[in-house]
Amino acid sequence: MAVKSVSKGATKAGSKTVGFTNPIGEEIVPTAPTPPGTGGTLEGDWSAGDLKLARLDLKHAVDPRFADVAAGLYVYSRSIEDYFPLTPPLEVVFLKARKGYRQNVDPGEIPLVCYSKQELAELGGTLEPSRPDLTPFSPFCDCLLLISEKAHSSWPDTSLLDVGGQKMALATYSAKGSAFKEIGSPLVSWDAFQRIAKKEPRPIWSQIWSLGSVLRKLPSFAFWVPVLKEAHAVSEDQAKALKELSENL
Repeated sequence: MAVKSVSKGATKAGSKTVGFTNPIGEEIVPTAPTPPGTGGTLEGDWSAGDLKLARLDLKHAVDPRFADVAAGLYVYSRSIEDYFPLTPPLEVVFLKARKGYRQNVDPGEIPLVCYSKQELAELGGTLEPSRPDLTPFSPFCDCLLLISEKAHSSWPDTSLLDVGGQKMALATYSAKGSAFKEIGSPLVSWDAFQRIAKKEPRPIWSQIWSLGSVLRKLPSFAFWVPVLKEAHAVSEDQAKALKELSENL
């Protein structure tokens, strides 16, 4: 027996609904199409991934970008031409921090990126320098963070968010190479200590951090690395705002 599928919405009087038969012989009556937008709103499948967010970078002496910024300072940028320096230490809140693996490539080349050991194996990658038969990768951490307004005297063309009474700027930050250990280790140690101490787990955004920089000197060269230290817990009002913000990004 053929089964008819009928739209739950009522059809206009006098209108005719056209059906069709699917491969197993059932007659299908299509539902009414979704009405188009009335204007004034974004339509389609938009998400946070479509946002173009500002970036936070630590300026290195060998980095040709941001030539007028001294090495060791941070740079808040929307593009190569649109940026300004931030003098550390900065008060920051991490909304998200995602560990991944990035292919080791020469400057200018686009690396392969994955976010699990399984994907790494499927790409023929390795984190072990003793495996020349495989493609070398290194860990990195993609972060979404908030920077306190106090980090700069003015924030031109920047939409600051009110986080429980404190204005903060949203930015992405990618910690790779030597920066990964300096950022990743304090974050994962903070999380692990809560578990070891059998404390009630706190979300990553419940802590305000101090993000600084230091010149690390080796026998043959020196380079700047980020320094991340715990500052203090967020206030109750900030916690409410941060919880809502983290769930919507």
